[in-house]
Amino acid sequence: MTTVANRRLHIVRARFDATLVTEPSRRRTFKVGEMLWWDTTQTSDPAVFEVDNLLFRADRQTLLQCIAIPT
Repeated sequence: MTTVANRRLHIVRARFDATLVTEPSRRRTFKVGEMLWWDTTQTSDPAVFEVDNLLFRADRQTLLQCIAIPT
């Protein structure tokens, strides 16, 4: 299992879809209030983030619009 190196906890503030890195045909909808780990220094598109020890991919711009660092 590969994890995100410089990851930081984020909260979902708007629904979005992502695909599993190891099985791109598997999609998941992330809902408001869910938490995920993402490396804020990452510049790749699609962006890769971690939830429950699984890596997911999502369009970078969508991810940026749909998550926030919890206060």
